[in-house]
Amino acid sequence: MAEPFLAAAGHMAPEIALVTAGVEVDVLGIGHDEIAEEQRDAVLAVHPRSDFKNGILREFTRRVSPRPQTTFCNF
Repeated sequence: MAEPFLAAAGHMAPEIALVTAGVEVDVLGIGHDEIAEEQRDAVLAVHPRSDFKNGILREFTRRVSPRPQTTFCNF
C-alpha cells in the first residue's frame, strides 16, 4: 500500500489500520491499482457500491454544511 499508510499503520490498533486502509482505497483511491481486478470484482459482487460516490458526497455535505466556519479538516 501507499507509503504514508504503512508508516502510520504501525501506530494503530489492527482494526483501526484495517478500516483506515479500506477508506484510503475506497474513498481516496490510494493503492487501488495494487489490488487485482479479480479481487476487486469479488468484493464488489458481495458488497456492491450502489452509487457510493454520490452517497458519500451527500453525507459529507450534510455533516459540514451546518458549520461552514469550522469544517476545514474537521470531519
